[in-house]
Amino acid sequence: MLRRVVREFSMMAASSSGWRATCVTRVPSVSCRAFCGSAGTCSSSANSTSSQDTDTNTTSFQPRVDTYAEQRRVWNNELNAKRKEWAADFKQRADLKASQVVSERARIETEKAERKARKLIKSAARAVEVAKEEKQRVRQKETGLRRKAVVRAQRDFVAHLRKTAREEELLKASRGWVTSEDLDERIRVALENPRPMY
Repeated sequence: MLRRVVREFSMMAASSSGWRATCVTRVPSVSCRAFCGSAGTCSSSANSTSSQDTDTNTTSFQPRVDTYAEQRRVWNNELNAKRKEWAADFKQRADLKASQVVSERARIETEKAERKARKLIKSAARAVEVAKEEKQRVRQKETGLRRKAVVRAQRDFVAHLRKTAREEELLKASRGWVTSEDLDERIRVALENPRPMY
């Protein structure tokens, strides 16, 4: 509706401007012929000018081509072509960006899978090392316990030897000890054979 109103106003403006142009162009032609030298030539020229005026009057009010609408249509066509081109370019860029995003995501997933595989390999190797270290630790602990047991047994054996040696020494020393049965006899012998203490 708005386009139709604009088109009608443009046609009216174009027709009025054309009439004014013809009127303005008609006056100089008459004035130019008014300055003729001979009357016959002026009359003939006046007749020719009147015929030309009628011709121009008939041609001046013919409907003109709507150049604004034609230019608007051409402009719209060019704009639509540019929009299609822009849309195609935008779609191409969007597809390129999407493909880049997909490739980047695939690369990230591949790197993540590789890191995970390396981590699993490292964890498996570490588990083997931990198992070996645990076995070695248990072996060292058992060896230490065995050594401690051997040292303890040796100490016990040495203590037993010392104890038995002490018992033997005491047994040997106890042979000259005075018992309750020999006390009276020992007192009598000591009294019969006194010895100086110093």
